[in-house]
Amino acid sequence: ASARYGPGAMGGVVNLVTRSPGGQRLFGDVTLGSFATAQVSAGAATPLLGGDALVLLHGLHSEGTFDFLFDDKPALPGNPPLRLRRVNNGAALGGGLLRYRRALGATRLDVLAEGTFEQRGLAGPVQNPSSSAWQRTARGTFAGRTQTGFEAGGTLSTLAWGRLDDTALSGSYFGGAYRQLEASAGAEAVYTHLLGRHGLTGLLTGGVDALFAAERHTWGRLGAMLADDVLFFDGAWVVSGSVRLDLAGPFVVFSPKLGTQVELPLGFSLRANVGQASRPPGFQEMYVVQGTLLPNATLRPERALTADVGAAWTHARARLSVAGFASLYEDLITYEYYPPNLARPYNFSAASVAGLEAEASLRPWPWLEASASYTFTHSENLRDDPRYYRKPLPFRPAHRLHARLSGGPWFLKARAELLFQSAQFTNRTATLFVPERALVNLGVTVTPWRHPRVWLAAELKNLLDVQTWDYDGYPLPPRAFFVTWGFSWEPQLQGAGR
Repeated sequence: ASARYGPGAMGGVVNLVTRSPGGQRLFGDVTLGSFATAQVSAGAATPLLGGDALVLLHGLHSEGTFDFLFDDKPALPGNPPLRLRRVNNGAALGGGLLRYRRALGATRLDVLAEGTFEQRGLAGPVQNPSSSAWQRTARGTFAGRTQTGFEAGGTLSTLAWGRLDDTALSGSYFGGAYRQLEASAGAEAVYTHLLGRHGLTGLLTGGVDALFAAERHTWGRLGAMLADDVLFFDGAWVVSGSVRLDLAGPFVVFSPKLGTQVELPLGFSLRANVGQASRPPGFQEMYVVQGTLLPNATLRPERALTADVGAAWTHARARLSVAGFASLYEDLITYEYYPPNLARPYNFSAASVAGLEAEASLRPWPWLEASASYTFTHSENLRDDPRYYRKPLPFRPAHRLHARLSGGPWFLKARAELLFQSAQFTNRTATLFVPERALVNLGVTVTPWRHPRVWLAAELKNLLDVQTWDYDGYPLPPRAFFVTWGFSWEPQLQGAGR
């Protein structure tokens, strides 16, 4: 995926396919719940000027105040925890989105504009809380995409985008007031063509990033990629090769990769990949303050030799996949937190990460569905220093498990999920850690009408009221309850019945 979507996608890509703006539709929802939380959104879609348009408005407000338990003397066995209150943890957000889509001959045009204003408190870690640190951000984004199919069989996709972020930071963490204006713009073109048994892909992308603050920074970006998917046995066996070159500011990185996938009888398949993944530091990682995350202008590019092998089995009602992976890193970029200061990214001169991923889903009947995913990760810092050598990397728990069960008829759906995470270290000397945790969430959705669709949902998060935290002293919320009412009205479906 990093060959197609850039070096920032070394860990993979999530493809979110949202509903198209076609037809006529009115929709909205309201959520109320714990921590004085209120959220509302409303929108409409309609045909317009030979195409389809969508508008969405949304807003959120939450005080974010809650009580939590904190052990101020963890080295003393049996030390009674303190009950503290989380303050300056509120957030307010509002914005809107416009989207327009139209077909122009063999070309489909998609245009999107979005604006958001956000204000949030930066409560900080429990050891060094702040009652005055805030962040206010106004953001505007514009993007336009075209996709054209040619009679010869090729497809050309283009994308152009621009983004502007105006951020003000204030309070004790920043020594008063700090303001920054970040701008980004770019464009890319991707051409794909099936030529015989070769699926060819070419990509060219470029852009510019700029920061206007106490210090000004600007750099350009340029990337080029070539890939070939060679098909054998009508596509049952695919051999994929790709190479990508990226220039970002002063950095130049090169990323070759070779992979294969084989479809076997009875729903089985095998895949394997090997390559070199390279990533220059991001513009934000080097220069932009992101809330409680500080930049580091001394970062070096990250490189890794990677390999993975996996197998999968797919059935009409079930799917199972297992994959093993291993990476050997040079100058790995990862965040570290040093109390009472803020976190910032650093290079780990040498490190290794290996593990196993397993996913399973089962739908024995239309009204019942179960799924689970598990990841085992073994990481080591390989720097030749007795303080760090062979120690686990920070913020990489060895075990993660997510399990979900949902079921019921269309008018009454219930769901339960479990999120387990083993203990993880927060520093490279492996002396500070976050304990393991298991969070249970429950939910139910009642849908009394289908056309127009009206639903009422209730969600109970952290059912067992687990008292835990992330990073080094950022407490997670206790048990919380939320109720959502929503509707969706489509005139063309009005006569379809309940």
